Amino acid sequence: MKMNIFKSRRFKHGSLATIITAGFIVGIILVNVVATMLLDRFPLSIDLTKDNRFALTQDSIDYVKRLDSKVTITVCAEEASLDRSPTTKQALEIIKNYAKYSGKISIKFIDLTKEPNFAKKYPGETFSEGDIFVESALRTKKVSINSLFNQQQTEAGGTLLSSKAEQVMTSALMYATDKNPTTVSLLTGLDNVDVTGYKNLLTTNNYNVVEQNILTDEINKEAAFVILPQPAADLSAENVKKLETYLDNDGKFDKSLVFVASPNVEVGPVLKTFLTQWGMEVGAETIMETNPSNAIENYYNIINEVADEDFSKELKSKQLPIVTSYAKPIKVLFEASENRKTRILTKTSNTAILLPAEYGENFDPNKQEKNSYNTMVIGSKNKYEGTTLHTSSVVIVSASSMISEQFLLLPSLSNGDATLSMTNIISPKKDTVKILPVELNQQQITIRQDQVVVNMIVFIVVIPLIILIAGIVVWARRRHL
Repeated sequence: MKMNIFKSRRFKHGSLATIITAGFIVGIILVNVVATMLLDRFPLSIDLTKDNRFALTQDSIDYVKRLDSKVTITVCAEEASLDRSPTTKQALEIIKNYAKYSGKISIKFIDLTKEPNFAKKYPGETFSEGDIFVESALRTKKVSINSLFNQQQTEAGGTLLSSKAEQVMTSALMYATDKNPTTVSLLTGLDNVDVTGYKNLLTTNNYNVVEQNILTDEINKEAAFVILPQPAADLSAENVKKLETYLDNDGKFDKSLVFVASPNVEVGPVLKTFLTQWGMEVGAETIMETNPSNAIENYYNIINEVADEDFSKELKSKQLPIVTSYAKPIKVLFEASENRKTRILTKTSNTAILLPAEYGENFDPNKQEKNSYNTMVIGSKNKYEGTTLHTSSVVIVSASSMISEQFLLLPSLSNGDATLSMTNIISPKKDTVKILPVELNQQQITIRQDQVVVNMIVFIVVIPLIILIAGIVVWARRRHL
């Protein structure tokens, strides 16, 4: 009598094992495919880097979720080419995240050599590999791949690399979709102190900064606020009249001025009188720290304290220091006087001293009085129309270094955060988004976010579940043998 192999116990058990194995493999494949498809469409991701360098900040997420117009982001490079470098990979992940949070945003990667018709849309424009075009029905913003990063030489001779990818891309989205761009006037013409860092920070955060010569131009009435870097020479009475006319705004107020003090030049008598009317005076001395714990590298790079509780609430990076270098002390002449008020935003510790503009060999820092000195102050002029408050303001920044490119872009400092927070106080711009640089030098985990989630689903949920089910099935079958 021949045994039917298909009915044998060995065949049944072997077939069951084969089916379970095949099912297990197919299950893993299906879970990976489905999970990857879901993650491409929905922002279900985990960023394991310490500073969340691959993720968008909540400010950007909130902004793109409010978009009411369609935007196309076209990257003039193949996606695979950007994925190879750790630096461009970070920018790539940031760019791709925008589409995950808004159905209004679409992203395309093109090879200019294979799609030459794209260049024809922008006659007269030059193209380089990696250029990014952010386009809406209103306007288009071109972004260079190099503008997404910042490189700085440290005093130790090394190179610090930080990413501005989210800053630049969110700014480009705002520019392309903003129906009412905010203009800022930078006043020049008098050999002014350098404020390039502040200008670039404003531009990156979607302000339209235009330069005006205070000697020949009338100040633009449409400017939300103006910037006056301290000139090498004093202002004239005519110059001051222009400032006063602008700030008065035909009696409507709601205008502001940011004055940036020079480390090398004293404030002239005409300009000094103007600032005094706003309750502030810039000293001729230089602030010096006596406690090394309150300074960085030298006694002139001073760590500031936040002096205003409401201002502190605006800061995103409270744990990072705000630093001024070779700062002038700002004296507050009054807290309130009629319709004017002053508000101290930042100050030094109480271990600082003042170094006179002129001092000799006999000057002894140890014999000087230690005190706290103001480094950023707002003076305001207010009026009510019914229950509506209208305010014009003058802000004094005690050192140009405070808003220099070097300090604003260092991820280890809070200068950029503090400067944008101050700007938000005086600006009428309502859809402000504060994005700060992310340092890329640190060696941290750079596993892709979607890979993390897929692997967690597979190894923590799917595989244990399949093994459990397989075990139950085998136990049930053998129980009846």
